[in-house]
Amino acid sequence: MRWIKIPDPKTTRNKPATRINMERLAQDVKNYPDAYQYERVRAYQAAASQHSGH
Repeated sequence: MRWIKIPDPKTTRNKPATRINMERLAQDVKNYPDAYQYERVRAYQAAASQHSGH
């Protein structure tokens, strides 16, 4: 239990994003700055299903 020894929350994460193309996400945010997160999720799910062959 790390929180007993170090009660402060961690501010960094030492693990890269594994399933999200960060460049594509940055471009999407740039193109659609007012989009809701659920809209981005739907766009990514549609794109992922097209690429995976389901």
